Amino acid sequence: MHLKTVDYKLTTDTPPAHYKFSYDQNLYHRIEYLECQSKLPGSTFWLCDHPSAQIHGVIHFHLEGSRAVSHAYAPFGSFDGKIIPNNMVENFISYITKTLIKHGLKQMQFNQPAPFYSAGSGWAQVLRSLGFSVRHSINHHVIVDKFPLRDKMHLMEKRKLTRCEEFCFKLQPLSFFSRIYQFIKACRQERNQSLSMSFESLEKVIRKLPANFLLCTASYGNTLAAAAIVIKVTSRCWYQFYPAHNNKFNRESPLVFLMSELYAHARKEGVEIIDLGTSEDQGLPNKGLLTFKKRIGGITTMKSSYFKTI
Repeated sequence: MHLKTVDYKLTTDTPPAHYKFSYDQNLYHRIEYLECQSKLPGSTFWLCDHPSAQIHGVIHFHLEGSRAVSHAYAPFGSFDGKIIPNNMVENFISYITKTLIKHGLKQMQFNQPAPFYSAGSGWAQVLRSLGFSVRHSINHHVIVDKFPLRDKMHLMEKRKLTRCEEFCFKLQPLSFFSRIYQFIKACRQERNQSLSMSFESLEKVIRKLPANFLLCTASYGNTLAAAAIVIKVTSRCWYQFYPAHNNKFNRESPLVFLMSELYAHARKEGVEIIDLGTSEDQGLPNKGLLTFKKRIGGITTMKSSYFKTI
């Protein structure tokens, strides 16, 4: 549904508690998530329809010195809400810009979602037309449909899947978070990689929003071979976060098995997209990770960040 101009009012005032969201709000824009990640001061802009007591959209900025970033503690930020006409997007950006300038901000950054999070498509077009600079990152996702993931895999990954016939996939209770986080951290350290979120920070979010997280494991006997934290960003899109496997099982590649089983579970839950995230190492493309995601059925898209001095 597209909104007409008469349906909205832009405001920085937090809507009354009885206002309802008119769309499937994504996790990263929920107040509970932002409260868990509030290391920096912030500014939130709302798109409201006061007569019907509805919220049609929201955008949050973290304020870093003279820079406003939407936002700093999630894979993406920018606008979350119903699809709105480009002239409304331009009005919204103008309102945001004037408000931020009044508060002494000098730079703006919009971290756009990948295109399959549909509300942001018009924003990208308008941001370009307003002279924002852009930086692109390669992102992959898997479309969840009636076909098993195996049918979408490269022949090499199908062979790896066959090697994992004796492995066991399990959705673990959230009480296993500490063990799984430490396993993932150790696997990353073996590859000289680090985690972007501390144990305490991620645990805080999981405790606050437990319904939005899944813990997945693949085991061989009593040995943990692979694990991933899955974030339910929306009802239709899940994000596979921090996948990792034990080097002992490099030949079997248990992450292929874990992803196949997660896909099957997501299909039962009516999920449409599994977001595999970006594939970069210190800002540069990670060719090995790019190849892996493509071979397990990942579709390539671009995720973009827009910058401007105001």
